[in-house]
Amino acid sequence: MTLSDLLPYLRARKGGVFYSEVSEGTGIPPLRLVRAERTFTVPNLTAEELDRLAAYFDVPVDQLRQAATESRSILTTYLATREKDGRPAHLNLVGGVHVSGMVAWRDRHAVGLRQPDDTCLVVYRSNVEGWQRVEGEAAAGDQQQE
Repeated sequence: MTLSDLLPYLRARKGGVFYSEVSEGTGIPPLRLVRAERTFTVPNLTAEELDRLAAYFDVPVDQLRQAATESRSILTTYLATREKDGRPAHLNLVGGVHVSGMVAWRDRHAVGLRQPDDTCLVVYRSNVEGWQRVEGEAAAGDQQQE
């Protein structure tokens, strides 16, 4: 999960706090928080700022540090490969939930997974912690995350 995906989740988990509240609690200017959350590249928050965010959100600092190094392109590549190859995507979500389905559509914020009953399950990227292949599958572009 990228930092730009993790930060809105953490804000929601803390009751939907606003950037101004996070700023007051961490001393990080609101504009830096907005940029870190809205960037689709690796944000440039300092190690000290990540420490303060970890304390504010009561999460391990390593979780934020790892998220700060992740790129959204890894999940995008996985989804594109699954869609192109006509194979289902298997996503691990926050809270230990696992979902799967054929990629019906995808954009910068979410993916639609076609279910066996022909409904479409919408999964926001900010809820995806990782993904997996089914045992015995392997394909270029797939990167297993667990």
